[in-house]
Amino acid sequence: LFKSTPWRGTVNGSLWTLTPEVRMYTLLLLVWLCASFAGLRRTKILRFAVIIITIISGAWYLFHGRFEPHENNPRLIFMFFTGSSFYLLRERIAIERSVLLLFISAIVISLIQRSAFFVVLNLLLPYILFCAAYDFGGAIRAFNRIGDYSYGIYIYAFPVQQALASIIHGISIALMFGLSAIITVILAVLSWHLLEKRMLRMKGKVTERTEFWLKIALQKIPIKTPT
Repeated sequence: LFKSTPWRGTVNGSLWTLTPEVRMYTLLLLVWLCASFAGLRRTKILRFAVIIITIISGAWYLFHGRFEPHENNPRLIFMFFTGSSFYLLRERIAIERSVLLLFISAIVISLIQRSAFFVVLNLLLPYILFCAAYDFGGAIRAFNRIGDYSYGIYIYAFPVQQALASIIHGISIALMFGLSAIITVILAVLSWHLLEKRMLRMKGKVTERTEFWLKIALQKIPIKTPT
């Protein structure tokens, strides 16, 4: 069906992120398990390890300066653990509009030099996004009161566009945008209410069982606590 489309033979190009995402969660789990052996200091060690991984992957990414979205790109590690670091340090991060304006100004000024812009944008954009979400995003977040359709839109947009390109040869950009937007949103709404929301209800039970078995496994391993 998709052999004549721009991405020949690709059903859903958006799914390429799932493999590295699973790897990142697995790495985070391994870090947490290693930190668990430290007893009372496990929280500090976990926080330290996550921040160190963020710094190392960020330095590696900024040094190479690569945007290519392949699995070995350190950009993915850097972004994932930047989010993890923000979560672990959430109580120490203040949302200040003065800092936001300063960071935006720095990005604008860095446009003068491409390499400088690359570094400044990657370092400052996370904080800008947090400010946009938590300081200005009240109206935007209200969208989620009806349902969280963002992931469905991300997942279904690609195959919908591929199908339209295959069925309607020579489709215009305007028609592609309009039709794909309508169809994708409908599929995202159905996906949320019929599948995703129901699966999320099971998250608590799965989390409890996972924590239960992990605690049993860790109790069988002798852990030295500081005296």
